[in-house]
Amino acid sequence: MLISQGGCATVPGVDDTATFAEAVEAMSCLGFADELGEVWRLLAALLELGNLEFKEDGDNNSFGGCCPTDDAQLRRCAEQLGCEANPNPDPDPNPNPNPNQRGRAAGLRG
Repeated sequence: MLISQGGCATVPGVDDTATFAEAVEAMSCLGFADELGEVWRLLAALLELGNLEFKEDGDNNSFGGCCPTDDAQLRRCAEQLGCEANPNPDPDPNPNPNPNQRGRAAGLRG
């Protein structure tokens, strides 16, 4: 799904395929050839994060009182990030004493 639903427009005079090939070649020239797989995995994870939707969780057991509407989407995102998806995490047994810092964000643990 990722960006296939975006309804992207075509820009006259811009060849996306050629521009993408140039970007990949530039990253390779800069020494990122071995990391390109990780770059694509991170990009996929960011796109998956953009597809996440949340609903209010009345029991306030989840981060910020909300939880994802699609656990499968959360799992896909977590897999790309190398994390474990836990859409309904148990309360942290060792809560952070600093209220400005949260332990687990959106149920992702890594």
